[in-house]
Parts: sequence; C-alpha cells; structure tokens
Amino acid sequence: MINCVKYADKSLGKSSVKNINVLRDLVWIDVSAKDKKELKEIQKKFNLNEKDLEDSIDIREVTRVHDRINYSFVVLRSTSKKNYIPVGVFVSKRFLITIHMKDIPAINSLLKNNIEIKDGFSKGIDFLFCKVVSEMNKKTEEDIEKFDDELDEFENKIINSKLEKVDDISPLKRKLNYYKKALSSNKEVMQKLLSGNGKFFSEKNYSNLNYLNIEIMQSETAIEFQREKLTGILEMHMIGVSNKLNDIMRVFTVVAALFLLPTVITGIWGMNFAEIPFFGFKYGFYIPIVIIIISMLLLYLYFKRKKLV
Repeated sequence: MINCVKYADKSLGKSSVKNINVLRDLVWIDVSAKDKKELKEIQKKFNLNEKDLEDSIDIREVTRVHDRINYSFVVLRSTSKKNYIPVGVFVSKRFLITIHMKDIPAINSLLKNNIEIKDGFSKGIDFLFCKVVSEMNKKTEEDIEKFDDELDEFENKIINSKLEKVDDISPLKRKLNYYKKALSSNKEVMQKLLSGNGKFFSEKNYSNLNYLNIEIMQSETAIEFQREKLTGILEMHMIGVSNKLNDIMRVFTVVAALFLLPTVITGIWGMNFAEIPFFGFKYGFYIPIVIIIISMLLLYLYFKRKKLV
C-alpha cells in the first residue's frame, strides 16, 4: 500500500507516484510492502539503491545511517505487539520516503494529521523526518504505559494467588526485550545524526534531533524500571510457589505424625507373644483403639498449639 502526500505552492494534497515532479514538489511517500516488486516504481522515480529497498523490508535489518549521493538512508525500529518492525527512511532535500513490511500505527496517525505534515514540509524534509520519529516515540510511550498496566495486573494476580503458572509471564518478558532493543537501536541512530552523519540533515534541526534522543532515553528509563518491576514480580511468584510447597509439606508432615503413634501402638499390640495385654478381657479390643484416638487427639492439639495446623 502506497500513501503519497505532495506539498507544492504552500498547499498539501494527496497524489500518486507517477504524478510527482521530483524537481518541483516536496513529497512524503509511505509504503507498506512485503517484497521489493511493489517498490519498483518508487525506485525508478527517485533513483533509490535496490539494496536499501531490500533492507527496508528485512525483519532482521539493523538500525543505521548511510549517505548516498542523492539521499540519506536511515533504518529505525518501530515497536509492535509481538516484535519490532524495521522502518527504512529515505531523506533528501525534496522527498521523504518511509518503507516498512507492516502498517505502522504511528505513521498512519501522522498521515491523517494534515496540520502536522504541512508544518513539517514548511520547515524542511529533515524536520518532517523528526515529526515521524516523534510520532513513533509517542506510540512507544503509550505502549509502555499499557505494558505497565499489564505488569500491575499480573502483580495483583500473584498477590491474590490467581496466577496459575510462570509461563504466563514469558510473553511480557519477550515484549520488554523488544521495546529495549528497539529503543536502544533508535537512540544510536539519533546519536549518529547528532554527530554529523546524514548529509541531508541540517544543523538547525539538531535541537529537534536532540529532543528525540531525550524522548528515547526517557522511554529507556521507563523500560528499565519495568524490567526491575518484572524481576520483582517473578521473585514474588517464586516466593508464593515456595510458600505453597511449604504448606503442602507441613500438611504431609502433620498427617504422617498423626498416624505414626497408631502405627507404633498397633505394631506392639500385634506382636506374637504368649501374653498380650487385655487379651482375655471382654472389651480388650477397644482399649488400644481408645489409646490410639487419645494419642492422636493429644498430638493434634499439640500441633494446633504450635500453629502447625
């Protein structure tokens, strides 16, 4: 899917790739594509390197900044529910092209905001780039806040003993790692741009790049806090499991102890001696039964006094 926004004569409008005048128009093209065949038209129109296009839709692609003759190529990472998504960004004096495998909610949101896009175009393509990254940062911050709510929910489950197994926490750990990797990679890109990489980024825009870098660092701090929180939740869960196991073992111990005395008594009474106590007595059978019951009752009262039951 290709979204094309053209800025000409201080007016903003939708367009198509074939109607773009590369010498006159300022343009932002956003492409969601799964293979490079969908990118052929854009490649020819803007003279883009084929390898850069392939890297834009490679899920394993690392973030970086690379200058070509007619544009700067930047690879960023956008967070999603299950993984991070590489975003290839082509920046020149007259065009901004964003390419990714899947829809990016942050970019879709910005595409609907004509005021922000127009403001970006009026201040330069590199400033529009900052608008895109800022929107991605905001979406990541929202995801981090939702993630924090998920952690609170799991913490409440553990406190209320409703968490059935530790596997329920594994998706949260994976998601946390995705956020951390994406933020760390994007921070490296911002620092490279601030250090002078990217020839199509003007010095007057460095303050905006620095602000983006600060936003990412703030999100990293929040992620680090959540990592510690998740570690605490896991420890709390393991303590809860250990306490439950101790309770079970205590019950087994009490039950075993209660049956220990009856076993000893019946064992003694069952020995094959010539003279067995109360053997000839009419109610001799009931005497050891009474002794067993009394001994078990006394032992139970002892355990109860010691708060073992």
